[in-house]
Amino acid sequence: MPGSRLTLARAGRLEVREALKRLLVVFTAAAIIVALAGSAPKVSREFFWVLVPLIVLLSVVVVFGLLALLRSARRAAAGTHLVIDLDAGVVSGFSATQTWPTLRIVPLASLKALTLEVRRGAGTDARTPRSWATLELSLSDGTRLEAPDAWGPDDRALDTEALLLPLGRELSRLSGRPLEVTRLWSGETRTVAP
Repeated sequence: MPGSRLTLARAGRLEVREALKRLLVVFTAAAIIVALAGSAPKVSREFFWVLVPLIVLLSVVVVFGLLALLRSARRAAAGTHLVIDLDAGVVSGFSATQTWPTLRIVPLASLKALTLEVRRGAGTDARTPRSWATLELSLSDGTRLEAPDAWGPDDRALDTEALLLPLGRELSRLSGRPLEVTRLWSGETRTVAP
């Protein structure tokens, strides 16, 4: 609703795709555990002690995979990712650092800052680095709420920044807080007024 409320929600397809990836990891690890546990009595005693740590490690993967799956389910059930409502005077979203996130609803007055950070050389593949932009809302209690992020080619970091800048400006306008944009590769920081 222009001028009074901004609601960001993740598409259901994204939630389902992430849940399916996590479910695949859990099922694969569980299948390997069953196969190793089934063959453990048939192997020599020396090899048995090689299998035990593998089974324990895979069990840890299953537990963390189930926790990640439950986390995705909680976010999907909430139906929203981030909401700023001027009429109600609240901001709601998920904490960016909690392992077990819950939907937080806090007064708009507790919103301290909006930051947009842009990185170069991000990603897991060193041969093809990427640029990464993250938008975060900092609260007065020191926690941060998740907001969307964007990825792009490393040499087009400014285009990646431009993907989130309109959203950051709208969040800034609604909340009345300035948006700080930081380009981490150069250390340049600028403030965009609401």
